Amino acid sequence: MWQFWNNKISATQAQPAPFAPATAPPVVNSATRTRTSGNRVSALQLLPLYEGAFDGASLPPGGGATIEKMRRDAQVRSCLTTKRLSVLSEDAHVYPANDSADAKRAARLVEETLRRLPGGIGAVVSGALDALATGYALGELVWDAENGYLAQIRWHDPRRFALLADASGAVVAIKPVGAGTDTAPIPRERFVLYTYQSRYGSPFGESDLIAAHEPWWRKQTLNRMWLSALDRFGTPPVVATIPTGFGQKMADDLAAQLARLQTESAITVPAGVGVTFDQQRLEPGAGFLSAVAYQDAQIARAVLGQELGSQAGTGAGSYALGKVHQAVGDDWIQSLRSDIAASLLSAQIARRITETFFGDAQNAPTITFPNLTDAELLARRETVGLLLSGKVVAPDEAWIRGWLGVPEGETQ
Repeated sequence: MWQFWNNKISATQAQPAPFAPATAPPVVNSATRTRTSGNRVSALQLLPLYEGAFDGASLPPGGGATIEKMRRDAQVRSCLTTKRLSVLSEDAHVYPANDSADAKRAARLVEETLRRLPGGIGAVVSGALDALATGYALGELVWDAENGYLAQIRWHDPRRFALLADASGAVVAIKPVGAGTDTAPIPRERFVLYTYQSRYGSPFGESDLIAAHEPWWRKQTLNRMWLSALDRFGTPPVVATIPTGFGQKMADDLAAQLARLQTESAITVPAGVGVTFDQQRLEPGAGFLSAVAYQDAQIARAVLGQELGSQAGTGAGSYALGKVHQAVGDDWIQSLRSDIAASLLSAQIARRITETFFGDAQNAPTITFPNLTDAELLARRETVGLLLSGKVVAPDEAWIRGWLGVPEGETQ
């Protein structure tokens, strides 16, 4: 059981490290506190902050405040959660860079390190997926001062940090910002940065909620109009028919009684007076429901690439159309998995671990997801079943789990 405090890890229950780091890992407190070691950073250019919104191109109007409001919307939350869980539905696997003994040793080291992290590799990927809403995610590498292992990747709210770049635009340092922070820039190597949908080399990426913002805003307007209509037409108007010669005072008394009809259980009316409810002027709920449903579909299309994967379709051919939409959604998820595996897990985390223990990243392993569709997974399962029944392979062969995308089980 790993215990963390002050950015350091307790070694009371830690197992001896089978690998000795080639270079001493950085001994630090928290990224929000003063550094105790590390190279100084100088002559830096300050890139626009998270709240700067890149002239409105990387975040919805209103920046981070708007994102937090949108995240509380039921449809937005559902779509973001669906996308996150779809990515996490497969386990990533570590493969050596080549067939050499050093490459296999580096792959084993990276795999063991990721397994030791709190929540495993799934927690790392889940933290990076905050970039779906914010455009990019920033994680701090926390190293164990006792044995040099990577002990944790601590994901931070990107609004609390500024990205600093050199003249070429490459991010070289991170600086905490906000009230009460007067900290020197922290070297880029202390962090991992996942950029989602980067354009023109921007490290800030582009939030899914940019495209979803307009239908979300229209939905808020429709909801306000709907509440106003409920207030006016929630109860159908009462219509009284009075006979000829009905006096004005009697008519006024009757109107006063009818006005209190919602708060009273019964009223008395004079003989000859008829009271009915005008059902034709009942609240037009169907119109608002269809308008809000359309905006929800546009939000789903912006985040998931399709809408029938998150709500029911209507009309003929809905099943066939739903399968097409699901295939589109699968393409989006597979592309996102591949991007995270290449740009974050392999290019940053695996390389950083390999460099720390071996001095360079020459034999840094590759981390990938199986990225199997339902049809591909079914075909592989059938193939493995035939191989097992024919005794061509043994049930305990390790490659079977990786080929089927099944996470490693606990050994007894």
